[in-house]
Amino acid sequence: FSNTVYSVNENGTATITVSRTGGTDGAIAVNFATIAGGTATADTDYTTQSGVLNFADGQVSQTVTVPITDDATHEPDETVRLQLSNAIGGASLGTRDATLTIVDNDPPPTVAQLSFSSTAYSVNEDRTATILVSRSGDINSTVSVNVATIAGGTAIAGADYTAQSGILTF
Repeated sequence: FSNTVYSVNENGTATITVSRTGGTDGAIAVNFATIAGGTATADTDYTTQSGVLNFADGQVSQTVTVPITDDATHEPDETVRLQLSNAIGGASLGTRDATLTIVDNDPPPTVAQLSFSSTAYSVNEDRTATILVSRSGDINSTVSVNVATIAGGTAIAGADYTAQSGILTF
């Protein structure tokens, strides 16, 4: 390999360069493969690649592409192990192993946000006030919030209103 570490965005294709050093006389070949042992899942996060790289007399480098699958899941960056093996034609292997890092491009999930739908409410005496709590962001998970009337306004609990508390679950 020309490097031991490669990097690609999740929505791209990795181009891996294999370089021939120590002379370019004669034709040689080497096997290339993506192998087990990285954190990425073969054929889910990337397309498995393997084959023979044939270097013609005088040829210095070859490239291999590794297609990356662009998913919609926020996840840590993942790695793919790359390996060269079975050099033929009088060649020997230098750097046999390399690592390809797939850099995640998905935003973290949103969190549920709960808020009063208004900053002020009013109600006539001897009536019931309905206070609306709205949910935004993540609407797929179950969330709860403690709610309660609190002192601090001009109305007096027990005289002007009945104190309330509880748990709202969405």
